[in-house]
Amino acid sequence: MIITITKESLECFKHSWPCNGIPADVAGIVVYFANNGDVVDFEAFDSTDTPIDLVENDNVDGLALSALFDDAKNHHSTITYTIHTY
Repeated sequence: MIITITKESLECFKHSWPCNGIPADVAGIVVYFANNGDVVDFEAFDSTDTPIDLVENDNVDGLALSALFDDAKNHHSTITYTIHTY
């Protein structure tokens, strides 16, 4: 499962976890989950889609990221596409 956390969702999260340490220039985070729900990988990016390394940033709270990813997994919306053949 792949979930994109939008800037708006990040801002809401930051209000609930003020000491998160996620840089202000992060415009979104794409999180990759395994079938069992474990985080496989994630990528943060700015408004120009330039990657931002959150792992090497000592200011980012790892517990905050974990909570953010859990929230994303537990509250994401699923879009179902119907393919019509004629």
